[in-house]
Amino acid sequence: MKTDDISHVIITPAHDYSIGRIHLFKKAKLYFSRWYEDVVMPFTSPFLNRDIYLPRFIREYLFEEAWNRIILVENQEVVKGVGVMWTGCHHRSSMLVKFEFDKRKWCISDPAFIMANFE
Repeated sequence: MKTDDISHVIITPAHDYSIGRIHLFKKAKLYFSRWYEDVVMPFTSPFLNRDIYLPRFIREYLFEEAWNRIILVENQEVVKGVGVMWTGCHHRSSMLVKFEFDKRKWCISDPAFIMANFE
């Protein structure tokens, strides 16, 4: 399988360790939390150095080449059988990804460090 075969990518959170090779997905729709404002706001974040958590070459790819494939989501199904929920912890752009596989319900998320966050 090649990256051009991938049609949907959910980014959670929008941070260097989860987005660093997003420029390889030239055809995929890119799903970000609607809390993506740290990335798309026209001015520099007063709290974070954007170059640390979202390198310039990634921003340039997103803003120039991938802009028409970015979809902002929150608490919704993104493709049939795969949904996202905003979690509001760890990073503002963190989401839980939920789906069914092998007749079981699954969820993947970066902020589920404690049961209260999961619930």
